[in-house]
Amino acid sequence: MLAALAVNWVLLLLRSALSQMDVPTRTSYVMAVVTPAERPAAASVTAVPRSLASAASPILAGYLLTMSGFGWPLVAAGVFLLAMVVVGRVVDVGSHLEAAQGWTAALGVLAPAVYVVVYVAATLIGVPGMPFTLLSPFLFGIGPAFVVMVTGSAISAALGFLIARYLARLLGAERTSR
Repeated sequence: MLAALAVNWVLLLLRSALSQMDVPTRTSYVMAVVTPAERPAAASVTAVPRSLASAASPILAGYLLTMSGFGWPLVAAGVFLLAMVVVGRVVDVGSHLEAAQGWTAALGVLAPAVYVVVYVAATLIGVPGMPFTLLSPFLFGIGPAFVVMVTGSAISAALGFLIARYLARLLGAERTSR
């Protein structure tokens, strides 16, 4: 179980590293499809939310550290970890994993494809991919889980790009022309 947990963390870190690879491509694409006059606005729409989201936790941690010399961010992290342990003891995670493994076994060879479809659909509507990344080694094993998650991430990114390119662009052009 601990080996699978370590593999989960490694896969999660790899996924986090790979998730930022599309940012330069996406930014250059956005700059290519908008008119030169719209480029500053388009750049701010795509960059500002990401910057604000990444700045939120240091701001909160800094605020909590300035409240006292006690180290409130560490206390908050400890409380969160303790809550996770309590929830892990209360909720029978093993039975849920067994149910998911039973689902995978019932689907047989189609299980990875169905998992990818569910992952893609979920991430396209805004569901975080982390739970899928953490669950996949338990369902498929280490090697197949890596392939499943890379495939799912690539398809999700490609579909997100195509949706933004064709559907969202048309909707945006329609709204701005009013």
